[in-house]
Amino acid sequence: MVMLDVSGVRRVFGDGTVGLEGVDVAVERGELVAVVGPSGSGKTTLLRVIAGLDTPDTGTVSLRGIDVTAAEARDRNIAMVFQDRIIYPRRNVKRMISFPLELRGTPREELDNRVEVEAGVLGIRSLLEWDPALLSAGHQQAVQTAKALVGRPDLYLFDEPLSRLDTAHRALVRREFRTLQTGYGIAAVWVTNDREEALAICDRMVVLDKGAVVADGPPDELYERPGSMFVATFISDMDLIDVPVSGDRLMIGAGSVHCWWPGLSAYERVVVGLRPEKLDIDDSGVAGVVDHVEFMGDHYLVHVALGDRVVRVKSSSALEGRVGVAIDPQSIHLFDPATGEALLHPV
Repeated sequence: MVMLDVSGVRRVFGDGTVGLEGVDVAVERGELVAVVGPSGSGKTTLLRVIAGLDTPDTGTVSLRGIDVTAAEARDRNIAMVFQDRIIYPRRNVKRMISFPLELRGTPREELDNRVEVEAGVLGIRSLLEWDPALLSAGHQQAVQTAKALVGRPDLYLFDEPLSRLDTAHRALVRREFRTLQTGYGIAAVWVTNDREEALAICDRMVVLDKGAVVADGPPDELYERPGSMFVATFISDMDLIDVPVSGDRLMIGAGSVHCWWPGLSAYERVVVGLRPEKLDIDDSGVAGVVDHVEFMGDHYLVHVALGDRVVRVKSSSALEGRVGVAIDPQSIHLFDPATGEALLHPV
């Protein structure tokens, strides 16, 4: 069942800035859709339109098949956690979290139990009697997240909900939320600037740029087959190098890579996308010189100059001097240098 259907939504602000341009997004019951994009791409504007906090100039928003474009936020069965921390006056942490349940008239015993459970998951059980205004930014964000989780609505809207939590709590909250979300079949829209978080948590990913949807699909498909240079570099670490083409070979640095593709010879130049984890250090590879090395904890990221271009290679050891970079044609991506669009994946 389609729980959320955003169709043809356009939003232009008073100064003429286009916030959203013809946006279509659908979310099924039990599906978590991550929305990613650079700052100013329209992510938060989209959430506000869905939540009923902003009205689109054109297009519709439907929940459970009912057009709610003109409905007030309070009339939509949606839980929201935005970047801005909202503090209710004269309410301690416990009463902040329990607010959605109080509105529904939830029995006190059930209310107390659910608040205790979510506060425990988020590590704030000892703070239930505190004034939220006295909490740290991270704890305030945890209170907002707990308030959304405790109500178990039909649709969750999250805008960077984990941005102020430490790494351990981020993983814990993601796991707890996914358990609740899948168990109750709840639809969710999750906005984040953390691409690793988006890839890890979502069923589907929507990429926005300048207010428009530029990609929409399962995260593994977008990762393995990005439709453009923008999508490829935004959702993953990828180095782009503009290289000449000679027949069926890509001329990279002082070497070349055979890349059979029927249409390749039609191009004088292409942009090659290379991911660090797909490259290997091998003397038989394209000759290069180590520019510098970064220690990343469980591996080294070796920056290798191939002619006037630098690519990164994931390595188990620090390297220096002259090295060879082995490039598997099956693992590279090709893009049209004029349009930025992906070419057929090489075979």
